[in-house]
Amino acid sequence: MTRTLLSSGLLAIALSWSLDGWSQDAEPRGDDQEPLGYGLREAARQGRSIQLGRGARPTVVPELYTVRRGDTLWDICDFFFENPWQWPRVWSFNERVTNPNWIYPGDPLRLRRQGEPAPTEPGLRPGPRVVPQQVYLRDEGFVERDRYRRSGVIIGSPDERTLLSFSDELYMEFEDPREVVIGREYTVFRQVRPVGPGPEAESVGSIVEILGTVKVTSYDRDRNVARAVITESLHPIERGQRVAPIERTFTVTPPVRNEADVVATVLASLSPVQNIGEQQIVFLDRGGVDGVREGNRFFVVRRGDAYQRSIDEDDLRAGFPYEVIAELRVVKVRRSSATCLVIRSTREVNSGDRAEMRRGY
Repeated sequence: MTRTLLSSGLLAIALSWSLDGWSQDAEPRGDDQEPLGYGLREAARQGRSIQLGRGARPTVVPELYTVRRGDTLWDICDFFFENPWQWPRVWSFNERVTNPNWIYPGDPLRLRRQGEPAPTEPGLRPGPRVVPQQVYLRDEGFVERDRYRRSGVIIGSPDERTLLSFSDELYMEFEDPREVVIGREYTVFRQVRPVGPGPEAESVGSIVEILGTVKVTSYDRDRNVARAVITESLHPIERGQRVAPIERTFTVTPPVRNEADVVATVLASLSPVQNIGEQQIVFLDRGGVDGVREGNRFFVVRRGDAYQRSIDEDDLRAGFPYEVIAELRVVKVRRSSATCLVIRSTREVNSGDRAEMRRGY
């Protein structure tokens, strides 16, 4: 009941927002060949949207609700109030519910006191979700494999200090002189973990800890030494740390129509958490060569018995339908990977989950 979707403290969201309501219509179901099945294909053909979880949110919160199979107080409050943390308040209205974990299909559940008007306060009333227009990465980022191999290294400083910080000068070297541009800002980083289904040599890139930013002021081509000044210091900067022009600001573009059918795998999230929720960044193993474009939407799908899967990850018994548990919006496309923002979710997303993009939607 207290299933919590962890939010990233490492993800700074810009203060400009746009409204984006819940998808509705078309219940996704299917088989091995068409995991999202007829509903998704028909929705794409007719230009309709796809139902996530219960579907469209109500315009009025009813006094009584009949519990359905699979319901929890957390999910019910998230659906009706767009605030799952309202579950203690709802529980207080239902004296017959002796344990908030024990609600059963068919039970009447009071969502507000008898005669109480429908909630109108922000966070208590149903309404459209918000989607950030920009996402800014402050403490962690992603470096694709080729960019990591071409990154430079801090080799020294004219200052007699081991730990460098804001306004200090330093020297860098790059194997490829074409990577050096005077006036360009480079991110100082340290590798945290590779991202990919296989060993590090086969990874699509690496999650990195962002340590700061430097700006190149001059470059000696004969000695292959670039001189730079530290313009941002989030952590102490030392010799031996790597630098590269890492993109840290992403624009969340409006949805665009998918031009290809793509099946991808959720490789990892930006933050080292097991359960991934809304407003978090995830990485997929499909990119530009597969027809993925910025603004495309992926749906994370999952099947099987949820309890059995919690103790046996290989529980994929034939006959279970695929259920849509989250929607992703592509914010950055690379050759063989894509960076996505979790726009909506009805269940926690995990690394290894299947994500689908269908042509025409």
